Amino acid sequence: MAACPRCARPAAVAGPRCLYCGEPLGAAAAPEPPPPPAPPPARTLVVLDLQGAPAAALAEAAGLSLFEAARRAERGGFHLLRIATPEAAEDESARLGGLGLRAWLVPEAEVRAAARPRLVRGGDGADGRLVLHVEEGTVRLAGSDLLLVVQGAIVREYQSVPRRRKVRAATLDGGHRVHLHPKPPGPPLEIDPGNFEFAAGVDGAGPSLLLVAGWMEALRAHVPMDDDFRRLPPALAPETPAGGTLAAVQALRPARGSDAPLILDNLAQFRFYSAWRGLVERRQR
Repeated sequence: MAACPRCARPAAVAGPRCLYCGEPLGAAAAPEPPPPPAPPPARTLVVLDLQGAPAAALAEAAGLSLFEAARRAERGGFHLLRIATPEAAEDESARLGGLGLRAWLVPEAEVRAAARPRLVRGGDGADGRLVLHVEEGTVRLAGSDLLLVVQGAIVREYQSVPRRRKVRAATLDGGHRVHLHPKPPGPPLEIDPGNFEFAAGVDGAGPSLLLVAGWMEALRAHVPMDDDFRRLPPALAPETPAGGTLAAVQALRPARGSDAPLILDNLAQFRFYSAWRGLVERRQR
């Protein structure tokens, strides 16, 4: 029971007033709603450009052996060094510049927004052009319309369970994702080859991943391809719900009991990687 705001006694009422002191009640006697949670502090990603980086400086900055640093500099690409406050990120960028390294600073808020891709339901990739069906309609893309293509394997596994439970021998199939970053700013388009409705007339005799890989290969001459996600150790989180045709299939599955192990995947990690990678590519241009 709410208290009277004047006499602090339990608000026994006589009409709209406190029975003890006559203070008007109503909205004043109602408990105030809790304040909204404070927004998280702003943070910035510090991304190292590895192409041609001095091996000794890279080893010092990233905590690598000299041999590993030399190999990464030769291979090129980018490395997410840290996520820090904007002020600390600026200081880190200046320090890296003093070592002869180049760093890109990307606000985390931009990355989080770009990590929500537009899901592609299906389409075709004949003649080096992509005709893709998304929720809003149809998107047509040629290689010249793309800024970057990011590809990566998705790991899926059951969460570890206590030893007293029965050991689960079955394994889970992984997956693959392709992100197409168009030149106009915005989130990427996400293709899941295992959850893709191919257009009528497309030869579906082969594995769907090989068909999509063939389409990407046709674009290689016109757009950079990034598959460095495969070099990252998987960071697993609760499984991301499927969209598209797989969503209907999952809805038909019987509900799992409370003792069923949780399924984990690294799809969120891939989307985060693709997001900052696309934003760095855009800054380079």
